[in-house]
Amino acid sequence: MSARKSNEIETPAELQKKGSLTTISPDGKNEEVEVGEETSGEGEEISSENRQGLLKVLSKAVGFDITTITLPVTVNEPASFLMRLCEQLQSSDLLDKAAECEDSIERLSYVAVFACTLYAVAERTAKPFNPILGETYEYLNPERNNFKFCAEQVSHHPPMAACYAESDTWKFWEAQRLKTKFTGNSLEANVEGSNNVFIKGTNEHFKWVAVKTVVHNIIMGRLWIDHYGEFEVVNKSTGEKAKIRMKECGWFSKNWHELDGHVLDANGKECIQLVGKWNESIFAKALNGYVPQLNSSAEDSPDIDVMSPSKTKKDAKKEKKEKKNALRKEKKDFKKALRKNADEPLWTLPYKPIEKPENRFLSDWTPHSLEMTKVDAKMKAHLPPTDSRLRADRAALEVADTKTAAAEKHIIEERQREERRKREKENKEWTPKWFKLSKDSDGQDFWEFTGTYFEERDKRINA
Repeated sequence: MSARKSNEIETPAELQKKGSLTTISPDGKNEEVEVGEETSGEGEEISSENRQGLLKVLSKAVGFDITTITLPVTVNEPASFLMRLCEQLQSSDLLDKAAECEDSIERLSYVAVFACTLYAVAERTAKPFNPILGETYEYLNPERNNFKFCAEQVSHHPPMAACYAESDTWKFWEAQRLKTKFTGNSLEANVEGSNNVFIKGTNEHFKWVAVKTVVHNIIMGRLWIDHYGEFEVVNKSTGEKAKIRMKECGWFSKNWHELDGHVLDANGKECIQLVGKWNESIFAKALNGYVPQLNSSAEDSPDIDVMSPSKTKKDAKKEKKEKKNALRKEKKDFKKALRKNADEPLWTLPYKPIEKPENRFLSDWTPHSLEMTKVDAKMKAHLPPTDSRLRADRAALEVADTKTAAAEKHIIEERQREERRKREKENKEWTPKWFKLSKDSDGQDFWEFTGTYFEERDKRINA
């Protein structure tokens, strides 16, 4: 039985009548707390003063999308949502490995595991800053197979961000429209839009959609996040697919973070099993009866005519035997690797949180998180003014200057409102600079990267 059903969550209407909220804990210790009452404090990420501020704002927002509501700056972390989109690609080496695979089922396995790892950074409870319209973010790392990333806030109402990444061997793109609903002491979030991977060497396109996210105990109790639901990673080129189930947290933390799934061939046959936790490690194992499709089996392979005027019959027989042995060894090594993955994870979380962060706004950050926000004099010289790193509110919050952060956040939001009013008065529509609205092969809308951002970047650097 799950402890996360919606009918167990108090609505603000009930809150106002009863003056209390039900807190839901992953360890099963649910309790009713009086509004305004101090909680135990253990594991509290948000101060009681800030909780009361949230309650004042959110009590009027039940059932509504809160992405359009201005929240206190102290619920934020010093990063924008565009940075989070890039940070979720911290395990892009899985796509590098997928591109190296000769077998399409093995390749799909790596892409499917990559799809699960996107949630590994989505467990931090602090809220990233909402990007303003036209805000951008770039990140390049030549040491990660020439990794490049670009994101842009392409719409404000509804809020939508588009991003594109690539390396020497693959491309990744997505556009996320986050739809949220406040339900009393929890926040439900659903993402509209698809995630896509393209392997350059094989011209294969993989596609999937996101699962549901619930943030528990926003007003009272210990904040925690659950991602759950079922999704499919489909190889649009071959018809092969991976079916993944991310489990909902039940009583006493049962199933929290857990996932399972299978990789299926084009005929629907289960070939590889996937199990693990999306915030720790994921394992893969070849199932009985699965024959790797690297090559046809040596026994079933037709005889190869290797005769030529310069070869004797004995030489031809020897060469044929060597080729058969090579095929057997290749398949044996592949199956052995898959069996090994049952004991050793195919993926492990690459970064651990910093033990002693400089301030509470950097809680649960990793060295990689810090790298994402780093900006020095050299970068400032070529970054466009729209880059998330240069947001004054974000920079102030990074050093725990909440007063300056709040003031700068207000200035930024007021400027955005004024620019919107000006466009409405002049009857103009906003046009994104680096992405354009297109249709994919399924006839669905998506934001296509124009490909000009990195060209413009090179011009700025070389100017």
